[in-house]
Amino acid sequence: MFRFVARRVHRVDAADLTADVFVRAFQTRERYDLDRPNARPWLYGIAYRVIGDHYRRTTLRRERQAHIASAWLESATDQTELAAADLDAQSIRVELVRALGKLRARDREALILVAVDQLTYRETADILEIPVGTVRSSLNRARKQMRQLLGEEILSVLDEYGDGDM
Repeated sequence: MFRFVARRVHRVDAADLTADVFVRAFQTRERYDLDRPNARPWLYGIAYRVIGDHYRRTTLRRERQAHIASAWLESATDQTELAAADLDAQSIRVELVRALGKLRARDREALILVAVDQLTYRETADILEIPVGTVRSSLNRARKQMRQLLGEEILSVLDEYGDGDM
């Protein structure tokens, strides 16, 4: 849960917000459907809303895209592996941050939930409170835009190291 939150906010805020997720989950535990086989989408949905509340309460709203992309890259990209591929890791980081920042918020969130957090389309739909078909559309749109923005060369390097499910 901490990694999920830390990818979306400054690390300094991540611990407090993760705690808030579990406090809110405890407070709303009577709403949890015990017939659900897995509590992960329910918890991630709470985390998604806690993060949204955090951004609404702070002045960081304008800088949100850069923070999300930067936090995601800090936790998801192994710079030494990229350097071993003889590419300038910092250059790739800048390009990824820029490209992720250009995606629509829903498309970016769907992409990160599926590609980085390795959630299913159903779990992603539950978290974002949208239909599964909308998740598919968002992912398709995000992947196409990332290919256009980054080019196949960078994406193939990321695919090689497991970070480029785009």
